[in-house]
Amino acid sequence: MKNEEILKKAIEKAVKNGYEFNDTWLNEGSFKITHDLENVVKFILGVKYRCFQTIFSHDFAKAFWGPPFTKGEWGHHLQQMVLQEEPLKYLEKFL
Repeated sequence: MKNEEILKKAIEKAVKNGYEFNDTWLNEGSFKITHDLENVVKFILGVKYRCFQTIFSHDFAKAFWGPPFTKGEWGHHLQQMVLQEEPLKYLEKFL
């Protein structure tokens, strides 16, 4: 899977589990995640640090791994992902 597709599916999963984007955090106007996911993904991938800022955030990790990982097990996955050369490929395993 391409990085764009992995990120899109990961965001969809996290949003389904309650993750909410903060427009202030995006710092580029307002996105409607349910209607404009393609543009959000392109925007996030357009600047590498934003991709990492998204996937490495605690809120994203909690929502992405969701139950039963919400009681702290998500932290283990976040640590493992940080150690990966290609962190999006680590996320791919859980899609």
